[in-house]
Parts: sequence; C-alpha cells; structure tokens
Amino acid sequence: MNPADPEHTEPETPTPSNMLQRHEHQLHFMAEAMQSMSARHESRMESLRDHLRNLAAVTRNPDVTPAVTRVPPSDPMSDARLPPPERCSGAPGSCRPFLVQCSLAFELQPSAFPTERSRVAYIVSLLTGRARDWGTAEWAKQSSICSSVASFSAAMQRVFDHATPGWEAARGLFGLQQGTQSVSDYSIDFHTMAAESDWNQASLCDAFYHGLSSREKDKLAARDLPAGLDELVALSIRIDSHLRERRRERVAYAALGSPPRQLPEPRRAPTEVGPDESIAGSEAMQLGRARLAPAERLHRLQGNQCMYCGQSGHYMNACPVKDRAHQSTRGRW
Repeated sequence: MNPADPEHTEPETPTPSNMLQRHEHQLHFMAEAMQSMSARHESRMESLRDHLRNLAAVTRNPDVTPAVTRVPPSDPMSDARLPPPERCSGAPGSCRPFLVQCSLAFELQPSAFPTERSRVAYIVSLLTGRARDWGTAEWAKQSSICSSVASFSAAMQRVFDHATPGWEAARGLFGLQQGTQSVSDYSIDFHTMAAESDWNQASLCDAFYHGLSSREKDKLAARDLPAGLDELVALSIRIDSHLRERRRERVAYAALGSPPRQLPEPRRAPTEVGPDESIAGSEAMQLGRARLAPAERLHRLQGNQCMYCGQSGHYMNACPVKDRAHQSTRGRW
C-alpha cells in the first residue's frame, strides 16, 4: 500500500503531551483521594482535642460538669478487608454480576470510596481485555459517564451486555427441566432464573410444575397443589426424597439376593420325632420347609449367624443341627 494514499493511516504514537495529560489526570485523582482522607483525619483529630480539653477542665475543677462531646462512632465496616470482585473482561452476561459485586463493596466500605469518581476508578481498575480498553479510554478523555457510577454502569452494559435479563430469564424458565437431577437441585436452578424475571406466583408455579419429571408429576397428581411457589417446591422436595429413599432400599435388598422359590414337598406319613430332631427347636430353619424373611436374612448376615439354625459360631455348611437332621431323615428312608 502506498504511504501517500490518503486512506492509509499510521498507528497513533503517544506523544509527550498525551502522556503528560494522562499523568495529570492520575495525579488529579490521587489528590482528590488525599484531600478526602485528610478531611476525615482532621475531623477526628478535632474531636479528640475537644475531648482532651474537657478532661483537663475536670481535672482542674472536679465540681464542674464537663460538656459532653459526642465523638462520632467509627464505622465497624470501614476497616473491613473485603476481597475484590472477580475481574470483568466484558464477556456476554458477565457485566451485571460484576457491577453488583462492585456495588456491594461500595455499600460495605463507604469510607474507602467517598466520591462517585473514586468508585468509577475502582470499577475501571478491575476491567480486563476489551472492557479495560474501553474503560481506560473513557476515563482518559474525562467522559461524562465517569462522573457517576450509575452512568458508567449503564454505558458499560449498553456496550458489552446486550441481553435483556428479564427476557433471557423467561426463555430459560420455559426450557428448564428436572431431568435426572433431584428436585432440590432443580429448584436451585429455577430460583436463580426466577429472580431475574418479573413473573407472578401463578406463572412461576406453572413453570416449575411443567419442568418436573413424569414420576414426580404422577405423585403430585393425587394431591392438592399449593398456590404458592415456596410451598410447591417444599412439597415436591419431600416427595422426591421419599422416592429416592425407597429406591435405595430396593437396591439394598436386591444386592442381598432373594432365595429360590420352594416347591411343595410330597405329603408323607407322620413319623415319630426323635430326640436328635428336637434339638433344633423353634428357631431352626429347616431347608425345604421354610424360607427366611428378607429382614431375618439380613439380620443373620450382619450378625455372622448360621442361616440354618440361627446360632453363632459356625455357618450353614458346618451346621451340626443340619447334619443331624439329614442323618435322621436318611435313617427313616
């Protein structure tokens, strides 16, 4: 490209005058901060001097009641050291949370940001990337938006955050589904989006019910649904907790396994019960004639008890009661 071409523009090189102007702006900001700190310091020193003069008067004449000097209480939050908000690069959707975090810092530390310009300067110092380039350019040219936090915040959202929070939240509520997550987790996502919408209670209840799983809706169908969102969420969480607890119980029983189904024994003529067979007692579980309940089976497994006679100290493959019972049965045949 021909350098003489009028459309060709060389990159602007910072001149000493521009650099000097930027330095003057920075010095002006620092001077404002120092003046504010000096004024606060002088006010506290004056209150302290008045208090000392009153104490001296009492010492000289104890009968004289000194004038009470009200010392302004120090703000307990003025000395708080809060972590700075996460830096903002101007990515879509990041401006609004960033500005809210900055407003919290201004609210909790008012003495650290006494003027509107000091607050804007704090915001600019936390910008990165394209947002930093834009913010420093506006600050360097002393733009009118730098005179107040409200103006700067509105301009920043207008440049970088084009989405409308209420509209985006409404779209998110329409498409939000519980899926495989718990109702508790689903309700957290729902409340986060609902906070940015302007829907009424009835609309929020309909949207929350619409996003529930089919199993949850089946359980709610037999109940009278509450009119408030908080009550509907609480009821859904209770039902979901019961369903998940029953599912865990079924999995636990399935892991233990169920005994095979027993075929009915052929009827035999009654025989006299020998003394060896009476040892088993009423607790004995004779194979082929009874099956343990799941709860009793679990109890014996956990207690390391014999699955045949229910006694401790041996297992079913070495059960003496079972061996005697089998020997007696073979003797009868």
